[in-house]
This record gives sequence, C-alpha cells and structure tokens, in this order.
Amino acid sequence: MSCRHWLRAGGAGLIGLCLASMVGAAVGPAKARPMTVADLMKVRHVPEVCLSPDGAEALYVVAEVDLKANRHKSDLWLVPTKGGAPVQLMASPGRDDLPRWSPDGKTIAFRSDRDEGQQVWLRPRDGEPRQLTKLAGEVRDLAWAPGGKSIAVVAGTDKGKKGGEGVRLVDQSPRFDRLYRIDVAEGKAHVLTPRKSHVGAFSWSPDSRHLVYAHRPSPRADDVYHSELSVIAATGGKPRSLVRRPGLNAAPRWSPDGKTIAFVSHDGKADWLANTYLCVVPAEGGAPRNLSKTFDEKVDATGGLAWSGDGKTIYFGAHEKMTTHLFALAVETGKVRRVTSGQRAHDHFSFSRGADRVAFVIEAPAQPPEVHVAALADFAPRRLTALNPQLTGVVLGATEAVRWKSADGKTIEGLLVKPVGYKAGARYPLLTYAHGGPALQFRLAFTPYGTSPQAQRYPVQVLAGQGYAVFCPNPRGSGGYGEAFRKANVKDWGGGDYRDVQSGIDHLIEEGIADRDRLGMMGWSYGGFMTAWSIGQTNRFKAASAGAGVINPASFYGQTDIPSFLDAYFVAPPWEVPAVYARSSPMTFAGKMKTPTLIQHGEKDVRVPLAQGDELYRALRKNRVAVEYAVYPGQGHVVTEPRMQADVFRRNVRWFDKWLKKGR
Repeated sequence: MSCRHWLRAGGAGLIGLCLASMVGAAVGPAKARPMTVADLMKVRHVPEVCLSPDGAEALYVVAEVDLKANRHKSDLWLVPTKGGAPVQLMASPGRDDLPRWSPDGKTIAFRSDRDEGQQVWLRPRDGEPRQLTKLAGEVRDLAWAPGGKSIAVVAGTDKGKKGGEGVRLVDQSPRFDRLYRIDVAEGKAHVLTPRKSHVGAFSWSPDSRHLVYAHRPSPRADDVYHSELSVIAATGGKPRSLVRRPGLNAAPRWSPDGKTIAFVSHDGKADWLANTYLCVVPAEGGAPRNLSKTFDEKVDATGGLAWSGDGKTIYFGAHEKMTTHLFALAVETGKVRRVTSGQRAHDHFSFSRGADRVAFVIEAPAQPPEVHVAALADFAPRRLTALNPQLTGVVLGATEAVRWKSADGKTIEGLLVKPVGYKAGARYPLLTYAHGGPALQFRLAFTPYGTSPQAQRYPVQVLAGQGYAVFCPNPRGSGGYGEAFRKANVKDWGGGDYRDVQSGIDHLIEEGIADRDRLGMMGWSYGGFMTAWSIGQTNRFKAASAGAGVINPASFYGQTDIPSFLDAYFVAPPWEVPAVYARSSPMTFAGKMKTPTLIQHGEKDVRVPLAQGDELYRALRKNRVAVEYAVYPGQGHVVTEPRMQADVFRRNVRWFDKWLKKGR
C-alpha cells in the first residue's frame, strides 16, 4: 500500500467560449512522434539576452542540461541583428552567463565558473577570455560604468559565524551580498557597501561617479519586501539614503540626464499581494512619485527598467492574463501602452544605448524560446535564432485558452493542452495541474510555467503525448488579472479557488472532452496544497500527485523561511486565528482522503520543508490509501539536479498510467 523512495544522484467570455483556437500542433514536418522525457530534458532555453550599445549584435545565453554529467550548463552566443548565423563565443563545461557589453562595444564581461566559483571574466571582441575577479564569494550581478574604466559587482562576502563546536545559530549566520567596484585595468576590488546590508539590483549614474542600489537588512527571504534604496560614491564613503519606506523598493535605474531614478515599488505598503508600481525619485533626494497608479498589475522588478534616450519614456515588463509583454510608460502623463502583442510570452528584454532597439525572447505553446529583435519606433519583431532543431518532428498537444463560469458566477480562465491525436467527440483522461504561488499563473508559453529548468514541475507535453488532456486553470488568487483578483483568496485558501478549479473540470466534462471516470490532479507548492486539499474534499480523482505542498498551514508557519507570506494570506499568525488556519488545512480533512497519491519533495526544501510532506504521508498511511513518497536528497523547493528532475517527470507518468489507464 505504500512506498517511500530515497533517490540517489545516479537514480533514475462565457461557458464554452474559447479565447483562442489551437495555437500549436507540431514543431516541424519530419516523421511525427510524441514528446518524451528525454526530449524535454534536451530543450534549450535563453535565460538572458544582451543587446550591444549600437544595437548591431545580440549576446545571449543558451542554457541546457548535460544529463551525462548530471549538471546544467550555459554558453554565450552572438548573433548579428540584421541577419546572419549565430556564433558560439566560447565553450565551457560549466556555466558562462550574465554577458555585459562594454560601453564602446569592444569587450564583453561575463560570469563564469570555469576556474573556481562564479567570478567575472573579460573577453575582448576578438580575443581570449581572462579572469578579472577572485572575490571570496560568488558574483550575483555585474555592470560596466558608463566611462568603461570600472565594473560594479554584487558578490557574496560574509561567511557567517558559528556558535562554537559546529553549532549553527539560527538567523545569526547570514551570507550578505555586497557591492564592489572593480578596476578593469588592474582587477583591484573595492568594497563599497556596509557589512550588514544585503545588496540587490543597482545602477550607475551617467557620469560614473555614483551608484544607486537596493538593499535589505538581511538575506532572509522574509525580508525581501523590506528593501530600501541608497546612493554611494563610486570611490566609497558613507551611503546616502534615497528611499526608505515600507515594502519593496527595488530595480533602480538612473535617467539619462542623471536627475531622476526610476524604481519598482509597493509605493509604501509592505504587502506580499499588492501591485508593484513604477515610481521615480529625484536623484538628489525627495518624495517618490508613483507613475503607474492606473496600471493594475505588478511591474516586473526582476526584468529591469529602461529609459528612452530622451528620458520621456520608461520601458518595463509585466504579466497580462496568460501572456507577458513589454510596456512603455510616458513619464509626463503616466500613460501606459503595450509595445508587444500576441497570445504568447515575451521576456528578457535588453535595450541598445538610447533604447531605440530591443532584443528579447519569445515563446508560445508551439514555439520554444527564441531570440528576437525589433526597433521600438516601428515595432516588428524579427527572429534571430533556431535553438531546438532536435524537436523537428516532435508532435505537441494543441493548446487552447479556455474560459468558464465558476460556482459564484465569476469568470475564470486557463489552458487546456489536448492529447496528441485528439479527436472531437472522444473523451480523454484529464489531469488537472494546479499552479503554485498562489499568485503565479499559467502562461501561453512552450510549457505552461515557462521553459527554464526552475520552471519545470510536470512533463505536460509528455503526458499529452501519452493520451492525456492536461487542464491548467488560473483560479482566483492567480497573478496577471489585477490586484483584486490576486487577493480574492485571502483567508479563503481552498474556498473560491477550489470551486474555480472544480467548475473548470465540470466544464470540460460537459464539453465532451474529459472522461469523468478518469480524472487526476497534480500540483507543486501551492499546487501541492490544492491537490492535497482537493482529495480531502472529493473522491472524484482516481489518482493525485502532490509536490512540496503546504499540508498544514499552522505547522507550516513555524517551519517555512517566509512566515510573513502566511501573515499576508491569513492576516494573523495561527495562535491568534487558529480557526482560520484549521478551516484551510488539508489535515483537517485528512480522514476523508481516499485517493491514491504520489508525494514528491526536496529533502533540503526550506520554503516548504519536508515535514509538510511527512504529514500528508502519515495521514494517507493511516487511512490505508495507496501512497508513494519520493524524497530527493540535496534538493530544495524545486528539484533541479537533472537526473532527479527526470525522475520527477517519469515517476508522474508512471503513477498516472497506473491508476488512470489500468484495465483500459
């Protein structure tokens, strides 16, 4: 009835209305075959693009899995933006990434682990690479000074302290990231920021004399929304506080005239679920001003901001329902317009000097990630790469956007990936995939979460190739639909969001697509919560797979590295509102769980610690329910070690085949 696996590194607008027709059926015309786990593991993606100052060439990072060596690797490539064959600049057995053009376009700085640790290297446009830094900690980010004589680097330094005899003092041994200035000619490093300040993103002033940087009091994840902005001279000295207020204040970017700094902010609210806005502040100090009050979504703080050459426009990325796009904000009026278009995902924007051209990545359900370029004055994207020729002939399940009415009349949407060879009128086993967050969302991308290894949870197209329909709903609480929708499951985990998912399944049964007798459910993180919650509410599922799920919110509060996350959703800690936590706890309904369940969890997960998986496992064992519990040694909240990741995929395929295809 049960099995626990310890894996080793070498182990294996209205109901019925579709928002879009099929957006993809096959990558190429060669001999057709469905996708396999091996195919999925070989998909290359682009985590970063860097356009040259003159816009004539684009550097980009190609990341892929080396399954034989059981590691991830990445290399730098270069492609002319007016057309021409891409060229691999260097080959490394490990990772080369974070490419940065020098202001004159003659030298490339990048990060590499080719020697020891993640350090900065330099490569002349037509020369051999040389190592620039040998810092004690690993490099997190880097940027050239506009004058070209220095490079600013964020790198780890502090090794932390122990309490003696190997004792680890909780929250007293952080490893801070600090800001350095590196002399390009000599390679000498000058530490700039205070010892107890954890530095994030930064930006050079146009005259290379100062840097503005985001920082928070510690590296703890729980402090991510307690960040401030400060300015420091490039020669060092005492930092000057620029923005100090509650919430997120991040991703600073100096204006071309040096008078203003743009940044992403909660606008003075410390709130996990609130919108983030595009704000500006005078570089010499003063009151911040919110420019994007009417933009009802989160401005992306990770993608960076870019000023136009005349300082009249700021470009930023953001989600819009099931797509991601580039937006332009007029500084004078605050008016926002969308630059990109189409039902697809646009990411990793990089701009030429003056922001007249932009390079970026596009992916869609039938298109793996590819690098594109466009002029911003007359936006017409042109594809520059073809990264995955090995997928020619691999047939994908067609992906549709679907919309339905939930139990209370609210309109909800999501994705349906149809099985390969789908025939109208035939009913298919349906796997419902619940996303994490819960304020994340499924996107119209090559895989619903995106193509990077960190985004992979379940092999959606592999399952489609095995004859499953896969349903990916965006219930209330999801991102991309505005702040009110994002907050609609506060104090209501497992309430309206659960009904949204179940009504979506009912809709697909009514549409004649799903076989009501062959339903499965899966999800990771919050999706693991939703899966565990669902099998305590209904016995309609023949099998379930719960990955790293929150199983008991009350005990989770004392285990996770982000307790303030629960403060945001439950309004107070569990000892103050125990009934609220119990009402939304799968463990409250554990006695009703009868569904055969696969549990998967990283052994070193600090976000949703292993004890949460243990609680679900014990409950299912007590109920004498068929359960398989796979724990992945050394892995965190996401299983990223290639062979273990492949095992996650294959184990799910086997599990659902066992319970949904048995006897058929």
